[in-house]
Amino acid sequence: MNRGNSQVVAMIMWGLSLFFSILSGLLFFLLRRHDPYVHTQAKESLNWGITLFIAVLIVSFLEIRILFTLLGLVHLIFCSLGIVASLQGKPYSVPFSFRIIR
Repeated sequence: MNRGNSQVVAMIMWGLSLFFSILSGLLFFLLRRHDPYVHTQAKESLNWGITLFIAVLIVSFLEIRILFTLLGLVHLIFCSLGIVASLQGKPYSVPFSFRIIR
């Protein structure tokens, strides 16, 4: 797959991550192993999805509603930055994300 197609696929993956956090990253991680750029970005998305899931679990126990809003906003920002970086062909690494999948 050429570099332009890889960028578009990675952009679609980050866009889907807005709505299907862990599932999008996992799907592209498993199906796009042959494409190094998409595979790397899928790992980042999957790691971010897992980190977000853990954060949501913690916040749900704290029952502070404003933190849910902040998590949603942070998720929107990080996925948007992933989309922009993918369109530019640059690798994007989400800050504050646990690196569970290497």
